[in-house]
Amino acid sequence: IRNINDCIEGIQGGTLTDEEKNILLGQAYFLRAWCYFNLVKWYGGVPILDKVLEPTASSFTPRSSAKKCIEFILNDLDNAAKMLAKKTMSGGWTGSDYGRVTTGTALALKGRVLVWWCSPLFNRANDQQRWADAYAMMKQELDSITSCGYGLYQTTNNVNGSDFAKQFLTSDVNPEAVFVTLYNNITGDGLDNQKNNRWERDIRPAN
Repeated sequence: IRNINDCIEGIQGGTLTDEEKNILLGQAYFLRAWCYFNLVKWYGGVPILDKVLEPTASSFTPRSSAKKCIEFILNDLDNAAKMLAKKTMSGGWTGSDYGRVTTGTALALKGRVLVWWCSPLFNRANDQQRWADAYAMMKQELDSITSCGYGLYQTTNNVNGSDFAKQFLTSDVNPEAVFVTLYNNITGDGLDNQKNNRWERDIRPAN
């Protein structure tokens, strides 16, 4: 989080154009929200840090409530979605940029955060209004998510639900892959850095 805050401050104070700043800041805000989401899942309310602090005793920051943390995460995700809209809401990233955060990625995580906030983990009284608000909010965001190229994986011949299996075998762009980790697709004979390299094959049992 400190590295991300340092990145945000550096970009904001830099000489890039507003369009270039938005592309970078949108990804940074998403990553900060992702970090905080994981912390809140594990620990509940945590200290909210949105700037780089000096490593001194005076920098001590108390924990915020879970509600304040959720609001902070949602704000970062909304910022990310807006900043990346111009670049990614016409089908998402292309070429070697595939896999980067998009408006749809930010909004999809927003939906997950809202579901966690509605769940018994944070909603002990089972407040039904939280569920209704989350549903209404994400229903409004669905068109934006779709415009980034996300949707159900489909082929022309979905025999016995075979699309479900095929989506895990494709190395092409998968519309269900909203937030992905990419691996290389280098091919060759015996290269250690290639996809499915020989060393990996040799150490696995044949069965």
